[in-house]
Amino acid sequence: MALSPSAHVDSFTRDSLPPASQWPTFEFTLPELQYPDRLNAGAALIDRAVERFGADRPALIAPDGTRWNYGELQTRANQVAQVLAEDLGLLPGNRVLLRSPNNPWTVAAWLGVLKAGGVVVTTMHALRAAELEPIIAKTKPSVALVDHRFADDVELAFRSLGAGAVPVVRYGGEGADDLTQRAATKSGVFDAVPTAADDVALLGPTSVSTGVPKITMQFHLDILATAPTAYRAILKAGRADLLAGVKKAVSAGEHLPQETWHHVHDETGLKLINGIGATELLHVFISAAGDDIIPGATGRAVPGYRATILDAEGNEASPGELGRLAVIGPTGCRYLSDERQLSYVVNGWNVTGDTFYR
Repeated sequence: MALSPSAHVDSFTRDSLPPASQWPTFEFTLPELQYPDRLNAGAALIDRAVERFGADRPALIAPDGTRWNYGELQTRANQVAQVLAEDLGLLPGNRVLLRSPNNPWTVAAWLGVLKAGGVVVTTMHALRAAELEPIIAKTKPSVALVDHRFADDVELAFRSLGAGAVPVVRYGGEGADDLTQRAATKSGVFDAVPTAADDVALLGPTSVSTGVPKITMQFHLDILATAPTAYRAILKAGRADLLAGVKKAVSAGEHLPQETWHHVHDETGLKLINGIGATELLHVFISAAGDDIIPGATGRAVPGYRATILDAEGNEASPGELGRLAVIGPTGCRYLSDERQLSYVVNGWNVTGDTFYR
């Protein structure tokens, strides 16, 4: 597969892609999945939103009452991009590690990294230093943007790897070096780097339980083509009232048990929209909604994807026969320098490791 000329000065991610012969089959069968050769997902997501909905439309509402409209989010994303490019010397293709719970500044940082031509390395804020170390070792970030409450483990992980010189920029705290204060000194005007649609934009660790995380590699176009645990926790705590006013609720990332679906429906009247996805595909690829929802069943392949069940020999399983779920669509698995690519992709299919039957 021929890739477009890259905008990345730092070619680490493109050099680390698996051989094209190991890639899954990609299908772009819908009109909305046709993208230009030059595409920056950060600009497409926020700049186009401002153009379409207007700067004053609400974009983010945080639990603490913080509200940002699209214009404010765009300005802060641009300011983050300016800090990265002007103050920290970020080059297109450099990796930027993010560590934070969900909050408005995390969204601005994520978009800002993409607009600056960087590659986002996503990490959960619950990871400790020892769990961050293998991720950092594999992805080689040039900068880290970290919620000030979770920075100590990041700094410890970098020092343990002999990379203590990598800037760890905190945000949400106080002081002139805080990202929010640095951003406030910037104009908020930034022209996004004209990245290739197939430049890597996102590196996502799938698991660190084994000590050797798999790092998925997603392009800018993958982002645009783009779990029940929370519902169980809400129900266990007797806080179904937290879902009051919710019109639609989606469960994805793992199979939704039938008892959880019924419990949520009995407590709230909501019909959970079930779905299953994978970090490797960056998307829910099987789902059901409305009258198609059948408790205990996941659903059908969403538009743009195809799914089948493979038996032990790699052939299509018969109806009712348990087998391995396999998917083809506009997104798919690309591991960063990892031999496990060979087992995830089989004859062009993404084999997710989930057991299903039809």
